[in-house]
Amino acid sequence: MSKPARDVDLAKAEAAAARERFMATLSDVRTRLQPAQLRREAGGAIKQGGNRLARAALTTAQRHPARMAGLGVALMLLVARNQIFGVARAAGARLANHRHAPPKGAAND
Repeated sequence: MSKPARDVDLAKAEAAAARERFMATLSDVRTRLQPAQLRREAGGAIKQGGNRLARAALTTAQRHPARMAGLGVALMLLVARNQIFGVARAAGARLANHRHAPPKGAAND
């Protein structure tokens, strides 16, 4: 076989190998882009992020317990603010009614 013929055969073999690699990559990309696979990967990433966040919060709580207690109280107040303000309004209304009510036993003129 002559040198140009060997070069052509080598080029054909390299092209076939490249085509095989490309088809394998294309198949892999198709598999990765399937909705079910994307959901699994996203769920795994979210779970890992949540685990890292929980570990970081635990480490912070161990290092700074007073700050974490303060943060907990602040979050509790934020979540329960409507109930707290409702109780405060009701207590204020009772106090206002008590102030303007005539004393017990006083004669109404």
